[in-house]
Amino acid sequence: MAGDGEDRDALIAIGRSADIEFTGFLQGADKKEFFEHTKIFVFTSVAAGSDVEGLPVSLLEALCLGKMVIASRDTNIEMLPEWDLLKEQICFLEDPSDIAAFEQAIRNILGYDRDILQARSNAIKAIMSRYRWDKLIREYLGVNRNLDQTAV
Repeated sequence: MAGDGEDRDALIAIGRSADIEFTGFLQGADKKEFFEHTKIFVFTSVAAGSDVEGLPVSLLEALCLGKMVIASRDTNIEMLPEWDLLKEQICFLEDPSDIAAFEQAIRNILGYDRDILQARSNAIKAIMSRYRWDKLIREYLGVNRNLDQTAV
C-alpha cells in the first residue's frame, strides 16, 4: 500500500495480520518502480461527510500508464471527460463497502489472460493520452500563444 495520510496508523493496525507492505509516500525512482511492478491499482475512496477525496493524482497516473484500476464513485472518476470510454476498461465500485463486489472486481482482473490485459492496458493508455505531460505542455503553450495573440 503506497501513500500516506491521516488513516495510515489505523490501516497499518488493521493490516498487521495480513501480508501487506506499507511503503508510505513514494517519489522518483521508488514511485516509478512501484507503478511498474503493481498489477492492480485500487482506489476505494469514501467521502466522510463534506470531506471528499477529489480526483486522486495517483489514479490519473495509474490510468495514464494503462494499469488495471478498481475505483469507487467517491474518487470522482466519473467527472473525467473520458469516462464513457474509460468505464468499459476499468472496474467501478458503486459502493466500496460492498466486499462481494470488490472481491469480484479483483477476481475479474486476475482472470484476464495476457491478451485481454494488454488490450485493456493499450485502450486505457489511448483514452488517457491527452494527460501525458508532453501533450499537456503543448496544449498549455498553444493556449498561451492564442491568448497572447488576441490580447494584442
